[in-house]
Amino acid sequence: MKGAWLLLAALAQASTARATLGESEASCERVKEALHGTASSTRQDEHYTHQNVNPATMGMNGILGVSLLKQDCGPTCTAVPENGSYYSCAGATCTPTTTTVQLQNPVAALPTDNNGLVFALPDIPDEGAPNATGQLILGVGTRANNQPTGAVALPATSNGTFAAISAAFAAGGAGSLTSFFDSGSALMYFPTVSTLPVCTGDLAMFLCPATTQTMTATVSGSPPSTTSLPLTFKVANPQTLFQGSSATFMAFNDLAGASPASFQNAYLDWGLTFFYGRRIYFGIEGMSSPLGPGPYYGL
Repeated sequence: MKGAWLLLAALAQASTARATLGESEASCERVKEALHGTASSTRQDEHYTHQNVNPATMGMNGILGVSLLKQDCGPTCTAVPENGSYYSCAGATCTPTTTTVQLQNPVAALPTDNNGLVFALPDIPDEGAPNATGQLILGVGTRANNQPTGAVALPATSNGTFAAISAAFAAGGAGSLTSFFDSGSALMYFPTVSTLPVCTGDLAMFLCPATTQTMTATVSGSPPSTTSLPLTFKVANPQTLFQGSSATFMAFNDLAGASPASFQNAYLDWGLTFFYGRRIYFGIEGMSSPLGPGPYYGL
């Protein structure tokens, strides 16, 4: 399982697509640009190597990731060409561009249960599991199955981020890190430290500690929020995990990778491995719920 995605039952040729989510239908205008073509990617390491099938084979026309935002990236994409999301292409040559037409979050367009969602994954053993089946529940505090009982809201910025500080990263020269929860990232990604060297060879996308490391980072809500939470996670060695009975497993809760160069050692990406055994709430910007106004994450 790699991330949670909302499958679009959409008409790719129409300027207005309809996304069917559970029993509700959302009208998402101007999504057709993202629904054409095929999706194809290959994991970098042998254990994870696979080819994504094309949308037609999957019975859908596109995918949208879980987000706190009502649009792809809001004002940033309308004003900043180097936004990392939109490009203008002539043949094989593509250049960054601004856009006045962005993908919309279909959850926010629903008539009910539209204030956010809950991402719930089961707990799995540290050695991994063959697979994992979780739930993507629409709405926060709108029905019996999405009540945020016991959850604490972590307000986010307009970009969906918050701050994270860890003694381990500080020792390596990284102070407060810009942080976010991202089920679409297969691993957790953060700056490298001496106890977490980068793997080599086919596993070069992972970190390879000599022994499993238990780490803690304190996350803080976006000001003026004073919410602060310590979050603990583990980082194991994939060379050990990908052997024996777990050699064919696809679900792991303790894998991490070094931040890509574009992160410039300034980000902590809480990827899918952190989600196992948790219910994480995503409060959409401008919408209210028992956890307060969005945007926020709830844990």
